[in-house]
Amino acid sequence: MMKKIFNYIEKANFINALIIALIIPIIRGVLEGAIDHNKMLTNPIEYKSFLFIFFHQYTFYFSVYLALAFLIRLFYKKNRIEILTFIFSTSIIIITPPVIDAFFGGNFRPSYIFTFEEFIFSLLNVFNPFVQLRALSPGMRIEIFLATIGILLWTLSISKNFLKSVLTIISFLIIVAIIGSMPGFISRNHFHSFSLIETDTQRYAIVNLYILTIFLILIFPEYVFKILKMRIYKFLYYLPLLIFGFFVGIKVVKWTYFKAFENIFDYFGIFNIVFSLFLAFLIALTLNDYYDREIDKINNKKNVFNEGILNEKEFLPFIIILSTFSILFSILTSYSVFIVLSVIISSAIIYSIEPIRIKRFWILSTLNLSFIALMSIVLGISYFYKENPILILNEKIILSVLIGITFGFGIKDLSDVEGDKRGFIFTAYTLFGNFGKFIQALLTSSTFLIISKILEINILVGFLFSFVCFILSIQKKFYEILFLLLFSTFSIICFYKIYKEEKFFNEVTYNYNVLELTKISKLDFHILEERVNNILNYEFCNQNIRKIQSALYYKLKEYQKIDSLMKFLSENCYLDGYLYHLWALSLFKLKKYHLAIEKAKIATLLSEIDAYWTLSAMYYILNDNFKSLFYQNIAIKKKANDKLAWTLFNP
Repeated sequence: MMKKIFNYIEKANFINALIIALIIPIIRGVLEGAIDHNKMLTNPIEYKSFLFIFFHQYTFYFSVYLALAFLIRLFYKKNRIEILTFIFSTSIIIITPPVIDAFFGGNFRPSYIFTFEEFIFSLLNVFNPFVQLRALSPGMRIEIFLATIGILLWTLSISKNFLKSVLTIISFLIIVAIIGSMPGFISRNHFHSFSLIETDTQRYAIVNLYILTIFLILIFPEYVFKILKMRIYKFLYYLPLLIFGFFVGIKVVKWTYFKAFENIFDYFGIFNIVFSLFLAFLIALTLNDYYDREIDKINNKKNVFNEGILNEKEFLPFIIILSTFSILFSILTSYSVFIVLSVIISSAIIYSIEPIRIKRFWILSTLNLSFIALMSIVLGISYFYKENPILILNEKIILSVLIGITFGFGIKDLSDVEGDKRGFIFTAYTLFGNFGKFIQALLTSSTFLIISKILEINILVGFLFSFVCFILSIQKKFYEILFLLLFSTFSIICFYKIYKEEKFFNEVTYNYNVLELTKISKLDFHILEERVNNILNYEFCNQNIRKIQSALYYKLKEYQKIDSLMKFLSENCYLDGYLYHLWALSLFKLKKYHLAIEKAKIATLLSEIDAYWTLSAMYYILNDNFKSLFYQNIAIKKKANDKLAWTLFNP
């Protein structure tokens, strides 16, 4: 009887099961907010609340689902879709914890595991009702118990091997414990100290997303090999543009970031953006090949569908999965990255699909590609400058990219003439016949001269590249590798020229140094405060700007204002070590000595080593020489800076 029930669930419609798995976390979130009173749905920072409900929760639950699917596949060799259908269909079990917790009084607020000892202790006592666990509420423990019983019965219905079922359960519990403890393996400080990825919600979700992605690859490894068989080398056309965008972003707005790239998540953000753009590239490649199937057969060109890498039934699911992960990796990095990447994907879609199919029209098709290239640069900038990143680039850079690719990249159509004619694709070669080769050669080669003029590069350099390009362009065969090397070399020269000179970048509101800001007079402060507040209207918890704001208040001896601000931020955002340090200094100035010492100690726990000097100074002023010397020795050992500590001795 039990086996028939399990078989019935396994054979259910996969799409329906997936819909259930997508709906249930929202219900769980609502129940936790309404019944358990943890306010996740009434967070005053709406964007953070949105991220928690739709990304933090989803990445966690689906990483657990896929971990279980991987184990069942590994031990029992069952059909992957049937496994996922069963798991998704029974995911309704995750509704139980908030209801059960409400019965026990609610408001448990479990937290992540941050030590190895607690990890082992929680794992060994998860089913022990006499031991209270900080990481798990009573409802969660009952949820795990029910899931364990369900897995035991399910696996026994597949195979009568009891030991294998026990091994499956133990493996699953260990993996779930590892997923729940993963933040501890990275270090708690990385989740609460400054990062370009601003909220801890994003950072937790990113860790879960990495785990989810790994298990998805382990379940469907063949698709990794399918992707590797695609023409992924063409991504090299866009990757340098993205890297250039990173360098531009760092160059222009670096002074607003006190501790950029001291947090490991800053590097995760770089990876996320590169990977998101790579997925967007795969979407564009797959779309283009799908709609060019017949044309590429005529031209005898590589095509993922004609080569059998993908079949037509896989087209839509493949695009949906790539799009989903591209969105996940981008939006968990920042909202601005997500918006720019969405523009890139949208441009790639209208380039290929019917009935718009911009690819069909000469000049307009390469103009679309030039816009995608420009947005690839902006994507890199958006990681650092989040308001309107394209404003950093002045018209010379924008014109160079648009002109260079719009008029230069038409050369790629040289090898597609026969197929383009039958597919009604209008290029210089199909519109002007034999004369079209000369027209396109002239257009492509002239772009080197035009860009050299715009960017003020030595005209002889432009002429040399133009001459080589013209010779290659009038050949019968399209030498893609040679053109890639030619364009790449010239691009490096352009990037170096642009990066070296400030005149190619527009001044932006983020481009100021906190040390310069703190030197201003009270008269200037009101103007600057307005600029800071304008940014905070868009990015409420931006720790960079909050640090600048707090440093200004401290410089102007507005200690009470800092105290009020920190109380407010501690309830609505996360404070890193530097902000706690300034708070401690301000409290000491307000003669709230006990609180000041408490906040300074918190600052040291958050890796603000300069706070050790502050603690030493505080105890010295309070005539506790033993503790003063104790913290002084730590400060010296850690090579801390005593600049802020000395301000305690100023009137």
